[in-house]
Amino acid sequence: MHCIVLTIGPNRPVVPQNLRVADQPRPAAAGAPRPAARTSTTVTIQPVTVRTLVLAGTALLGVALSVWLVWHLFNQFLLVLTAIILAEGLRPGASLIQRLGLPFWVGIGAMYGGLIGAIVVLVTVLSGPVIHDLALLPTYSAQIINTINSSVSAFNLTGDRLGQLAGTLLGAVGGFAGGVLQLGGGLAGLLGDLVSIFLLSVTWMAASGDLRAFVLSLFSPRRRELVGALTVEASRAFAGYVRGVAINMIAIGTLATLACWALRLPGPLVLGVFAGLCELIPLLGPFLGAVPAVLLGFTIGPAYPLIVAVVFLALQQLESNVLTPVVMKRQTGLRPFSVLLALIVGAALAGIWGALVAVPVGSAIQIVVVRVVAPALKRRHEGDIPSAAEEPVEVSAPP
Repeated sequence: MHCIVLTIGPNRPVVPQNLRVADQPRPAAAGAPRPAARTSTTVTIQPVTVRTLVLAGTALLGVALSVWLVWHLFNQFLLVLTAIILAEGLRPGASLIQRLGLPFWVGIGAMYGGLIGAIVVLVTVLSGPVIHDLALLPTYSAQIINTINSSVSAFNLTGDRLGQLAGTLLGAVGGFAGGVLQLGGGLAGLLGDLVSIFLLSVTWMAASGDLRAFVLSLFSPRRRELVGALTVEASRAFAGYVRGVAINMIAIGTLATLACWALRLPGPLVLGVFAGLCELIPLLGPFLGAVPAVLLGFTIGPAYPLIVAVVFLALQQLESNVLTPVVMKRQTGLRPFSVLLALIVGAALAGIWGALVAVPVGSAIQIVVVRVVAPALKRRHEGDIPSAAEEPVEVSAPP
């Protein structure tokens, strides 16, 4: 097996021996500038050894095994990733309490205790209006049915057409509900997953400091600063995403409450809070939050649901095209196009749960590209640019 060796030094004129004297090159005239010696490098292409093939095969096998594990444990991976995002979102508050001189575990307890307290307060405040509206549900149901019957008579819908329309709507609702509960396999499984996320989040926040120190110790001293900076920036991006979601929920919940109150719908506070909570579900959340309000529009008039739907469509457009891109850009650093692209890709890969974690994951990928990949490509490009004294290299195989 041969290897190709390129050895290039200062160029010297080579005179073939079979040329006549008249054909041989003449020496340069006196005082004429001599051409500068051209320099280049020596490149040796080494043969492929068995050890190289074994290492390449082992690397490919490791990548294939990793892909197989991620594919079969994808749901569990999403649970862990969601727990990490939640923990990093609450970390700034715990760190602030630690800077006040208190232990870090006190900050952890305060943040998660505050989260549980906020949920309890929300449930307590909403329990009264919800119970009141549930007591009036038979009345609302009768009004909705009467309005739908009058609409059916007005549009001259036959029983077959109405049954076909109802089957289509029920199929769409069933498919959406199946997508929402696909991760847990049902409502009980979903509640179990939420509890698991909560416990994993607490564990991650408590143990991430030691884990980060261990991971940094695996790198060389000159790489530790870069890896440490990457972890800090990714943590800030995750925290910014949690703040962005909270801002969207509060804004949409407030606007939906005001809209329902202006439209004279029953239970505007409950409808607004429900619309705000649906902001946790990317892409489909705004549409899901509008369903109760649209149904309650039948209690006012046959055409009133169309007015309610138009109002909530305007809120959805405001949230999708203005609020979410701007807030996420300021909190995570992602451009509006990148936010929308991350949501679409995440939803395509893992449904609603994938869209839920798509923005923070996209932000982390952007950090790696900007801090690691782009500088490496720039250095490589600058190293590949030849200097003015260098000329193309001629390759010849040894005899």
